[in-house]
Amino acid sequence: MKIALDISNQLPDRLQCDNIQIFSLHTLPPQLRHQYESGLRKGLLLHNAGTHKVRIKLLNNHYLAVDANALPDGVAAESRILVSLASDSEKRFVLQTVVEKMEQGLWVLRILDPRLHRRFRAGEHHPLRFWRVPPETLAKLEHGDLRLVRTKSGLQSTRIKAAISRCCHRLPHPFPREETAEESWTTAGNILDTLFEYGREKVAAEYLTLLQARFLTATLNDISLGGLCIHFAPKSERCLANRLLYMDIFCPPPPAEEEMSEASLLHLRAFAVVRAHTKSRSGENDQLHLKFLHQLPETATNCLTAALPS
Repeated sequence: MKIALDISNQLPDRLQCDNIQIFSLHTLPPQLRHQYESGLRKGLLLHNAGTHKVRIKLLNNHYLAVDANALPDGVAAESRILVSLASDSEKRFVLQTVVEKMEQGLWVLRILDPRLHRRFRAGEHHPLRFWRVPPETLAKLEHGDLRLVRTKSGLQSTRIKAAISRCCHRLPHPFPREETAEESWTTAGNILDTLFEYGREKVAAEYLTLLQARFLTATLNDISLGGLCIHFAPKSERCLANRLLYMDIFCPPPPAEEEMSEASLLHLRAFAVVRAHTKSRSGENDQLHLKFLHQLPETATNCLTAALPS
């Protein structure tokens, strides 16, 4: 049974990228990081509805420290503090932190992973493909000239439960080709984002054009109900931050030597916005951290657990 959900009304918030949540200071642009390390900029700390502008000492990628006297008396070990680091543009890098300890008159803050959902880590080679959404299409989405509809099917069916049961006993290898069609590796569940014309039940021409454009390939690092992280060799495209991408992922994928096929436990085709683009220092693969425009349904957890048990 297919279930369709119009998620167009959520797009203004989802496409807003002025506040970028990060969980590693390595994500900060080098020049901006230097400004905070040298004290040229102050960070904004939020605690118990109060805001405090203070100098921040960057200890390493996952720890920072602030002068204990700069914070109110109510701060103690295990206190949660939101840290906002402004940049030269309108963008702000936001860190969720917890007070770990007092050390030489400084509160040491540990950066927390902002993702609420369990992350499913992929294997060594888990291919996927994606398309870059043209600026014109993105503008139409932002202005409400296009509708975004998510269709999901099979996630609670007996078919997918049987597939998950077989999958849990057969991983890490895909089902052999000689099995019957009924027992073979089939797309038991689908999640599909589609663009429709405004006010009409007709697939938008922009969506069809997008799928006909050249796609790019990447490797899945991890995925959750809220987003994913991929490894990508950008070559001439050196920055994808804030870009809207259309992801096409099979969980699990077909063998690496085979082309993409309609064979998978879960087939996910969803729009996601790049919240951070970490450029590789070695010149090989960059990391893209993406957030789905709409969170995956909780029922997809069963598919991800079976397909990506690590």
